[in-house]
Amino acid sequence: VMKLKRLARYLRGRPRLQLMYEWQSPTSELNIYTDSDYAGDADARRSTSGGAICIGNHFIRAWSKHQKVTALSSGEAELYAMTMACSEALGLVAMAKDFGQVTRPFVHVDASAAAGIAQRMGLGRVRHLDTQALWVQDALRQRRLSVPS
Repeated sequence: VMKLKRLARYLRGRPRLQLMYEWQSPTSELNIYTDSDYAGDADARRSTSGGAICIGNHFIRAWSKHQKVTALSSGEAELYAMTMACSEALGLVAMAKDFGQVTRPFVHVDASAAAGIAQRMGLGRVRHLDTQALWVQDALRQRRLSVPS
């Protein structure tokens, strides 16, 4: 009860937050933005993935999760974040298709290493990657996803 009263007193003195969505023409673009911090958890040396999804200019969803795998490089951490974002994108594309909408997902990644790994075939010279993240290469090749340069 005391914590609830403290929360109510805190919120009473704060301004109201509103998200305003301006009118936009119908769009089929689904923009997914992703990033990660390399080894942000000092104890476990695990990275954190984060992302946001927008339809056109309208914000839809965001997430932030600790990665399950300990990345050995910042490029690897970015690739795992990108894999999570691609999974979210394909899930939303499937849901939009159920509603009769056709969407084109664009995954925006700020690390050229992750984009390079995703756009080639196989591991290449990077031998320490978890191969479960390589399904993104196939999805890009089939043009189910796009990674703008």
